[in-house]
Amino acid sequence: TGVTVLEDNSPFYNYLYLVCVVTGWSGSSATSSNVYIYLNGSWNISESHVLRDPLRRLFEAGAENWFMLTTRHDIGDLISVVVWTDFSGPHPSWYLSSIYVQNMQTNEIWLCPYYGWIGLRHGRGQLRAEVPAYKEKYYASKWKFRIQSKGHNDIRNEHLWFGIVAKTPYNRFTRVRRLTTVLSLLQTCMILNHMYFGVRDKDDPGQFTIIMGQKIHVTSIVIGLQGALIMFFMGVGISTLFK
Repeated sequence: TGVTVLEDNSPFYNYLYLVCVVTGWSGSSATSSNVYIYLNGSWNISESHVLRDPLRRLFEAGAENWFMLTTRHDIGDLISVVVWTDFSGPHPSWYLSSIYVQNMQTNEIWLCPYYGWIGLRHGRGQLRAEVPAYKEKYYASKWKFRIQSKGHNDIRNEHLWFGIVAKTPYNRFTRVRRLTTVLSLLQTCMILNHMYFGVRDKDDPGQFTIIMGQKIHVTSIVIGLQGALIMFFMGVGISTLFK
């Protein structure tokens, strides 16, 4: 379920590596090209493999495609992942976000961030990329990588509005639920505006306070706080129910 055992794995090789390839989320990130890969280790390199699955479409926008790759022996610490395409089909360019590799025997994990184009029409105009690999612990210790990875995923999955179009496929807070939530918030905001319409005009026009040099009506502050509290609890309540 979800993991493609590569057709070109040798039946005589039984050393397993789990490989996850993450495609960029924008609509033009997907590719129709055939994608090839091999692992470059400190002891050896793997065979070249074509990442293909006859039962599903691969490398769609925002997709995480998982593959089981076999080698003859342990290739050692992963140094890099070499990936390339044949630049074929109607949409040959491909935006590769990152690659994840796990040694299934030792459970060692490497992260290979790329965040760039592979293709002739975008980026550097190259069809081949060697993506450096970082051990999970080392990657987590580098603030630059942490911020880049966390920001990239959080803004897609945790941002309510942006997540409607950019959420990752594995996130269970679906687009329909997100859209329902934001429409509920907009509806609540409209009701609040209707409730408080003209309230300040009925109050004492002399009830003003000075905040940072600006004259603000006290009733406006109270209405703003009440509206913010209602909107906050409404949003948290709906989001929590859906999650």
